[in-house]
Amino acid sequence: MKTAIHSILSKHRLSSRVPHPLLILFAVLPLLLLAACGGGKEQNQLSEFLSNIPDRSQYRQWTAFGDVAGWYAAYDLERPRSIQQLKGDDQALERSYNMVILPRQTITPNSLNIQMSIIEDQRDLFGFNYLSVDQHIEAGPPPEEITLLSFSYDKQEIADALTDLGYQAEAMGEGTLYSLNEDYQANIQSETRTNQMGNLNRILLFDDHMVIARATEVIEDALDASPRSLADDEVYAAAVKALDEQTLADYGSLIGAIFIEGNYLADQLNSRALLDRPNMTAEELQQFEQAGDLPEYDLATFATYQQEDTAYLTLVVVFPEGTDAQAASEVLEDRLRDYTSVLKRQPLDDRWSFKESGSLEVDGLPVAYVVMRSRLKETTGPNDNPMLYIFSWSDLVFQTDLYFLATE
Repeated sequence: MKTAIHSILSKHRLSSRVPHPLLILFAVLPLLLLAACGGGKEQNQLSEFLSNIPDRSQYRQWTAFGDVAGWYAAYDLERPRSIQQLKGDDQALERSYNMVILPRQTITPNSLNIQMSIIEDQRDLFGFNYLSVDQHIEAGPPPEEITLLSFSYDKQEIADALTDLGYQAEAMGEGTLYSLNEDYQANIQSETRTNQMGNLNRILLFDDHMVIARATEVIEDALDASPRSLADDEVYAAAVKALDEQTLADYGSLIGAIFIEGNYLADQLNSRALLDRPNMTAEELQQFEQAGDLPEYDLATFATYQQEDTAYLTLVVVFPEGTDAQAASEVLEDRLRDYTSVLKRQPLDDRWSFKESGSLEVDGLPVAYVVMRSRLKETTGPNDNPMLYIFSWSDLVFQTDLYFLATE
């Protein structure tokens, strides 16, 4: 990849009116993103998406990848154009799929504002919505989050919609930057509810992919990622390769993956704010002690593989060199088999079941994994409407209900 990029860059003629570094950046991103959106195995798509995320502390805290196209294929469902198409009383199950299961399994980016999609027809307003993208990745906390999206329909639909909304267009490298509001500006007076928070202030649009941010400088962060991105980090590279190992890939399509750095997660688990909530009982503490100590780790990845109506929730943990990954996987297995939610005070054995655990060595780094299984269920919602439910990593990750990863 980098050899090809450098070869192409060497043929570019740089304009004296444009700063030399920016032209390099503008040339690099389209090539990386085109590779990300050009098909191939999920692992390659994921790695290429990560190559556009700078290796910085804020982006290491939270990076989430989702394959929406893969999700629809795994469930053998046809995509609706918008949520507004699913409002009929006879479409309760379809709404569950698209409004509950899809966003929780593929970790819909904050920039796509799923709550507003219920109120507004975002596909007609902006030319895209969370139902219409193919793959996406979001990294970092607001307001510095970077979102990359790929899609497989005519980009003119998006360009025309953004122009109608008042976005200003200007050329940026091989793409077009659409801008609304000042950098990071929220606009509570916006005519569209989606744009009131400024999530879509900047959209860098290419033929089949785009980069979304609240400010131009964040777009430039993505442009500047290639010298040192998360894909270049050996720990993230090991996690991505582990997800593509045949042992795990046999579980189906990789439809979602959340990466959280070990030190950041440890800080969250050991924070006073979390410990002040209902503490673990003496019995639960004893269970953890009996399972053994979990060594410190560099990265935790919460991956979801989908096969028909079954999700395989796979925890992949990368440890420093020299760690006994097999022993660590046994500790994690013991903890997950009988895990009781620390926050909700409920066991989870009715929501998932243990499938397998094991260890790998990836490029010299020890990796432990545990696979849990959850099946799609039909339940009853408000007004006795039928609903669908499947347990997902977002049920635990968003609440930091992850004490099976505690190292202390």
